[in-house]
Amino acid sequence: MKTNKIKKSMNNLGTIIKILLFLIVIITLGLNLILNNIIISKYFSRIENGDVILSTNQSSKIFQSKIKELERITQDYAFWDEHYSKVQEVNIDETWYKENFTEWLPDKNGIDLIVILNRDKKIIVQNGLNNINEILNDNNILKSLNENEYNEKSIITGFKMYDGEIYMISECPIFKNTTEGNCHGVVILGKKVSSLFVQAINEDLGSNIFITYENGFVSNEEISEYVNSNIVLINENKNNPVYKIDNLKIIGSLPIIDISDNNIGYMNVIQSRDTFLSAQKLLQRNSFAVMILSALIILILGFRFKGIIVNPIKNLENQIKSMKNNNLLIHVNVNGTNEVISLAGSFNDMVDKIYEHKKENQELKVCVNTDCLTSLYNHRYYFESIKNKLAEGHKQIAVMFCDIDKFKLTNDTYGHEVGDYVLIETSKIIKDEVKDMGMVFRYGGEEFVVMMCDYTSEEALIEAEKIRKRIAENQDIQKYSDYFPITISIGIAFYPKHALDAEGLIKKSDTAMYYSKQNGRNQCNIYNENMNVFLKDDNKDINRELLMDSVVALAEAEDAKVKYTGEHSKMV
Repeated sequence: MKTNKIKKSMNNLGTIIKILLFLIVIITLGLNLILNNIIISKYFSRIENGDVILSTNQSSKIFQSKIKELERITQDYAFWDEHYSKVQEVNIDETWYKENFTEWLPDKNGIDLIVILNRDKKIIVQNGLNNINEILNDNNILKSLNENEYNEKSIITGFKMYDGEIYMISECPIFKNTTEGNCHGVVILGKKVSSLFVQAINEDLGSNIFITYENGFVSNEEISEYVNSNIVLINENKNNPVYKIDNLKIIGSLPIIDISDNNIGYMNVIQSRDTFLSAQKLLQRNSFAVMILSALIILILGFRFKGIIVNPIKNLENQIKSMKNNNLLIHVNVNGTNEVISLAGSFNDMVDKIYEHKKENQELKVCVNTDCLTSLYNHRYYFESIKNKLAEGHKQIAVMFCDIDKFKLTNDTYGHEVGDYVLIETSKIIKDEVKDMGMVFRYGGEEFVVMMCDYTSEEALIEAEKIRKRIAENQDIQKYSDYFPITISIGIAFYPKHALDAEGLIKKSDTAMYYSKQNGRNQCNIYNENMNVFLKDDNKDINRELLMDSVVALAEAEDAKVKYTGEHSKMV
C-alpha cells in the first residue's frame, strides 16, 4: 500500500517538476563549477602568466636599451682623436681627464664607474671602483689591447659584478675617430644597478622591478620591505619564469647573464593579482546568481538559456581564438548578461595594456635607430636598411657619403655648441632636399649618408649637387666661416656597379668623398677605380692640409697668450 503511494507520488507532475528542477540545479551547479574552476580559471591563469612574462621581457628590453646607450657613450669617448693622443702621454694630463671624464661623465650621463688603461695596462683613470685588479685580471675585457686594428667584436657590453654589486658596463678599445692606427688602450664605463636606477626603470615600465643576486637584492622603497620579508621564498623560486609568493602577488623572473656567460643574478617583475582575482571572483559570484535565477525560470525560459549564457561566452571564446589564429590584438565585442560584458570589459582593459606595451616597444626601437643630436637615422640602422633594400630587389641603389669640410677647425674655433649647430642645420638641409626620395643617416661625427633607390647616376649626381650648393649658400651656417667656408664634399657609389653589399658601398662612396676633398673640396664625384691611385699619390696635399691646421692652431695659441693683439695672428 505504501509502495503504491510512493509510486503514485513519484508519478505526480508536480513531483516530477520538482525532481527535474532539482536535477537541473545540481547539473547547473556542476557545470558552473567546471566552467569556473577548470576552464576559466586556467584561461585567466594563462593570461595572468602571459602578462607577467610580457612585463619581464619588456623590462629586459629597457635594460638592453640602457646598455646600448652606455655603449654609444663609451664609443664616443674611445674614438676621440684628442683622447687617442692623450692616453699615450708619459705625463698624464690629470686636469684634462678630470674635466672630460671623472667630473663630466658622472654629472651629465650618470656614469658610476670609469676605468681607462693605456696599451701597457697603465691605469690612466680609476673612478668608482675599489678593486682595480678585477679588471686587470679579466682577459676577456682587456683582450682588445693586443689588437693592431679596429674590430667591432672588440667592443664588450653587458652586465658584470664588481665590488659585490651588479653593473652595466661597456668596454671599447681606444682608436682614432676614423678607427685607423693601433689600439692605444681601453675605455671602460659602467652604471651601477642601484635602487635609484631601478626606480627609473619602474617609471618607464609601469611595473615594479627588483634585482636579486647572491648577496642581496636591489629594489625601490615601495616594495623593499615586501621583497626583504619574502627573500627566502624568492630565492627558492628564482629559476621559475613565473611564480606566486602568496595569493596576492605574482612574480616573473629572468636570469642576468654577465659578459662572461655567468649567471650573476635575476631580474624580477612583481605585479598585484587584484585585477585578475577580482575579475575571477566577480565571475564566480555572478555565475552562482545566474545559476539560481536560471534554475527558477529554466522550465519556462529554457529555450532562451543558450542565447543568454552559452552563446556570448562561446562568441567571446571564438573571438579570442580568432585573435590568436590571425595574430591580432583587438577589443572583443559581445552581447549578453552583465557578467559576460564585465568579463569582456576586463579582457579589453588587458588588451589595452598589452597594446601600450607594444607601443612602448616601437618607441624604444625608434630610439635605438635614431641619432639623438640630428634626429636622423643612425650608423647601425644604415646597415639594417640597406640590407632590406637589397633584399627587395632594387635594380640600382645610390649611396652618397657626405663629409663637412674643415669641420674640426670650425668645432675647435667656435666650440662644440656651434659645431653641433652646424651638424643640425646640415642634417636639416640634407633631409629637406632628399624628402621622400631616399633615406638620410648620420653615419658618425660630421659624416652623413644618403641612400636612394632606383635613381640613375645622373639623377643621383644632380641631387648631390643640390645638397652641396644649399649648404655652401646657407647664410645661417656660413656666418661661422670667418677663415674657411663651410662646405661639404660628397662621394657617390652605386649598387650593383661598384659594390654588392652595404660595407662595399660605404667603402667605395667614402673613397669618392676623399677624392672630392683632395681634389679641392666642395664638390661631388662618382666613384671610379682611378681614384684609388690618385689618393695614394696625393699625400703631399694631405700633409699640406695638416700643416695649415697646425698653423691656425699655433696662431690661436699666440693670440690667447698676448691679449692686446686680439685675433691678429689668426687673421694673418
